[in-house]
Amino acid sequence: MEESKRMYRILNDLRSTKHTSNSSKSKLSTILFAVEETIRERNKRLGEIRAVEYFGAISTALDSLDLNDTQNENLPPLVKLLSIVMPAVPSAVLKSVGKRFEHLFMGLWRSAETAARRGLMTCATYYLVSQSSQAFARPSLLRVLNAVLRGTTDSHSKTRRSAKTALLRVLQTQNDIVSSKIVSFAENHLSTPPPSDDSSTTLYLMGMIKTVAPNMSSSSVSLLITNVLVETLRKIGPSTGGKQKRMTAVSILETLESVFRNPKIQVSSVSKRTAKVLLECVPVASSPEVISSWAPALACCVRSIHVSNTLQDDSNLVAEAAESISRFFANTHPGTLRSVSRSLETLSECPVPVPTVRSVRARSARISTISLFHDLIASQEFHSLIPQ
Repeated sequence: MEESKRMYRILNDLRSTKHTSNSSKSKLSTILFAVEETIRERNKRLGEIRAVEYFGAISTALDSLDLNDTQNENLPPLVKLLSIVMPAVPSAVLKSVGKRFEHLFMGLWRSAETAARRGLMTCATYYLVSQSSQAFARPSLLRVLNAVLRGTTDSHSKTRRSAKTALLRVLQTQNDIVSSKIVSFAENHLSTPPPSDDSSTTLYLMGMIKTVAPNMSSSSVSLLITNVLVETLRKIGPSTGGKQKRMTAVSILETLESVFRNPKIQVSSVSKRTAKVLLECVPVASSPEVISSWAPALACCVRSIHVSNTLQDDSNLVAEAAESISRFFANTHPGTLRSVSRSLETLSECPVPVPTVRSVRARSARISTISLFHDLIASQEFHSLIPQ
């Protein structure tokens, strides 16, 4: 009901823009009037047009376009209208169109420009959410899902954002299926050599994983950590040379921290291996942004081993992690000091031999003091106290 009200409100606003100076809004309004006239001529009645009638008329209009003509000026406004009405179309109707809509969607996806692709992401979201688990065995439906996954690594930020939003919505209804497809997509991406060493698509992929991982099934997240995140971190190495490599490393480390910090995600089976890789990939002192992500990722990973009661298998792991993190105590970057301090506090929560716990807590306290001192020096209030 709410979706229908929203649709009618948006369409009503569009009708008032027919004579606006904005050419795209004027074109959209003109197309809307043409669609409504077609529906009324076909139904031979006046009154309010239902969402399913809009959906049928717009789909028919799109199906009649020459999709090889990428300059077709009617394509973007028709896709925009479709994205407006689809949220109000009943799920039963979307289930019934099946392969016909999937075939149309893929044709539109291959032909659409950036703006139209954002609208298609909205269409894909509501279509996929309406489908049953059995429908995801259909190859044509999986092609729609794969288009959404490819959208997460698109070169345009708005398309990537729309695609990630779509994935989050579909994960709510088909978690296991979509989670496994995300893992397969990420693995396939990494098995394909990038066009250059600094390919941005890997960075975009890690950004997508960071967004959706907390909502995926624990088994799929474990596979992502082992086969995607850890392997990518190994390839990048501790030096993390270029800017995009550093950004990719930060994205991976932030994802690992968020996953290991989330008690709802059970990934203890891969925690120890991940911790060892993180200890092998200690960042260089000249990369404060990487250090600030690496330290909490390692600390949360080691603490997750404690939570799963497997830390006793390797009692030196906490001490080794604390020693590696505390090496950056000499780093003068305030953000790094705060990160090191909080990471050592996280490690101090682990049940290890008393001397080690005391050592970690003492070091954490010292670093917290130094961190606060750096913050004070950097503050305007401090400088205002110094006589000029």
